Amino acid sequence: MYVASLGRDATQTQVSALFLHYANLLFGLGILAGPALVRGRRGFWPALVGSVLAAIGFANLSGMLLSDWWNLSASTHLDPEQAATVFEGFQQSSLLALWEGTMPFNLLGPVLVLVGLIRAGVIRWWTVPVYIAGVAGLMVIPADLPLATAAAVLVGFSPLALVGLRLVGRYRAGTI
Repeated sequence: MYVASLGRDATQTQVSALFLHYANLLFGLGILAGPALVRGRRGFWPALVGSVLAAIGFANLSGMLLSDWWNLSASTHLDPEQAATVFEGFQQSSLLALWEGTMPFNLLGPVLVLVGLIRAGVIRWWTVPVYIAGVAGLMVIPADLPLATAAAVLVGFSPLALVGLRLVGRYRAGTI
């Protein structure tokens, strides 16, 4: 079913995978700058550990999107049963669980970064519930409601945009 859905509209599949790849890659790189906002020791370690975990999680998620192109190719060059068999074989790879095991890092890491920045007095407490609500929305909103999913992304990741704005502000002020 999943492989067949990717093959229905090759352009949409490729554009989606490309944007998701770069978005996750940029999130992973950008969040590494978060600990630079911390002055002193208070909040530094959660921000640092969270940024490293998030960077690993987002980078691995970015790399996993290559499978969308493989699944698209399988769905266009093989009959549906063969394409599904190839997908199932991929999912059963013995070491894939190690790669997929980092997926929670891109959920937990940003929370730790936000908590560290809250403890350091850089941002306010409400950023963590907003982030968690947006991520929870992504998990429960049905795939056939793309506008609701987009709203959850915008709401959920707005605290990370706030962190980015703080970084830009400090850079302009010459304090980073």
